[in-house]
Amino acid sequence: MSFDQQIESFLASGPFAVVGASQNRAKYGNKVLRAYLQNHRIAYPVHPTADVIENQKVFPNLATLPESIHGVSVVTP
Repeated sequence: MSFDQQIESFLASGPFAVVGASQNRAKYGNKVLRAYLQNHRIAYPVHPTADVIENQKVFPNLATLPESIHGVSVVTP
Protein backbone atom coordinates (compact mmCIF):
# COMPACT_ATOMS: atom_id res chain seq x y z
CA MET A 1 0.00 0.00 0.00
CA SER A 2 1.43 3.40 -0.98
CA PHE A 3 1.81 6.26 1.48
CA ASP A 4 -1.09 8.14 -0.18
CA GLN A 5 -3.28 5.05 0.15
CA GLN A 6 -2.35 4.74 3.82
CA ILE A 7 -3.37 8.36 4.41
CA GLU A 8 -6.67 7.86 2.57
CA SER A 9 -7.36 4.70 4.56
CA PHE A 10 -6.64 6.48 7.84
CA LEU A 11 -8.87 9.45 6.97
CA ALA A 12 -11.71 7.16 5.87
CA SER A 13 -11.69 5.43 9.24
CA GLY A 14 -12.84 8.29 11.56
CA PRO A 15 -14.14 9.69 13.79
CA PHE A 16 -11.32 11.89 15.02
CA ALA A 17 -10.54 14.17 17.95
CA VAL A 18 -8.53 17.38 17.86
CA VAL A 19 -6.85 17.92 21.22
CA GLY A 20 -5.82 21.55 21.48
CA ALA A 21 -8.62 22.81 19.26
CA SER A 22 -8.77 26.60 19.34
CA GLN A 23 -11.43 29.24 18.87
CA ASN A 24 -8.80 31.38 17.12
CA ARG A 25 -8.99 30.63 13.39
CA ALA A 26 -5.34 31.64 12.93
CA LYS A 27 -4.11 28.83 15.22
CA TYR A 28 -3.32 25.32 14.01
CA GLY A 29 -5.73 23.71 16.48
CA ASN A 30 -8.56 25.44 14.64
CA LYS A 31 -7.11 24.83 11.17
CA VAL A 32 -6.80 21.09 11.78
CA LEU A 33 -10.38 20.89 13.06
CA ARG A 34 -11.66 22.84 10.05
CA ALA A 35 -9.71 20.59 7.66
CA TYR A 36 -11.49 17.54 9.04
CA LEU A 37 -14.89 19.25 8.94
CA GLN A 38 -14.40 20.71 5.45
CA ASN A 39 -13.62 17.21 4.21
CA HIS A 40 -16.84 15.84 5.72
CA ARG A 41 -15.13 13.96 8.54
CA ILE A 42 -16.52 13.58 12.05
CA ALA A 43 -14.15 15.45 14.35
CA TYR A 44 -14.56 16.36 17.99
CA PRO A 45 -12.79 19.43 19.36
CA VAL A 46 -11.15 18.84 22.74
CA HIS A 47 -10.34 21.85 24.94
CA PRO A 48 -10.57 22.08 28.74
CA THR A 49 -12.45 25.41 28.94
CA ALA A 50 -14.15 26.18 25.59
CA ASP A 51 -17.82 25.36 24.99
CA VAL A 52 -18.13 25.68 21.19
CA ILE A 53 -15.53 25.83 18.43
CA GLU A 54 -16.53 26.13 14.76
CA ASN A 55 -20.14 25.43 15.74
CA GLN A 56 -19.10 22.11 17.27
CA LYS A 57 -19.68 21.12 20.89
CA VAL A 58 -16.33 21.00 22.69
CA PHE A 59 -15.33 18.21 25.06
CA PRO A 60 -13.01 18.88 28.00
CA ASN A 61 -11.00 15.66 27.53
CA LEU A 62 -10.91 12.44 25.53
CA ALA A 63 -12.77 10.47 28.20
CA THR A 64 -15.88 12.62 27.68
CA LEU A 65 -16.23 12.03 23.93
CA PRO A 66 -19.59 10.52 22.90
CA GLU A 67 -18.05 7.63 20.94
CA SER A 68 -14.80 5.78 20.38
CA ILE A 69 -12.44 7.55 18.04
CA HIS A 70 -10.05 6.25 15.41
CA GLY A 71 -7.44 9.02 15.50
CA VAL A 72 -6.29 11.95 17.59
CA SER A 73 -4.59 15.08 16.33
CA VAL A 74 -2.69 16.71 19.19
CA VAL A 75 -1.95 20.37 18.53
CA THR A 76 0.05 22.17 21.22
CA PRO A 77 2.23 25.29 21.26
